Amino acid sequence: MKKNLKRIGYGALFALWLGFMCVPAFFCALMANSGELVWGDEPTHQVRFFLMQERGQEGVGMQWTRPADENGRCLRTTVRYLMFAGEADNTSACECAATTPTAEIPAACFVPAS
Repeated sequence: MKKNLKRIGYGALFALWLGFMCVPAFFCALMANSGELVWGDEPTHQVRFFLMQERGQEGVGMQWTRPADENGRCLRTTVRYLMFAGEADNTSACECAATTPTAEIPAACFVPAS
């Protein structure tokens, strides 16, 4: 019993160490690709990491786009920031491709009030 707990503890410690070592590798890959990494071939299913380097604001941003409804007419895009210096507002937006200019906005684009 003690032997199995010891193995589980070593496995957890190794997983924690591996995760910790992936952080510098992620930032090296981010800097090597001109400050931007994109995962996903389709614009409707995509995650993008980018460096934010402006005067008084430095950090990493993550933007992900996903369908907001079943038929794929609407896309929800969310942007989150991990700031090292300064502040930035996290945002979320929904964009729908309407067939007519007077088409109603689908309920998928409305964010419930909390």
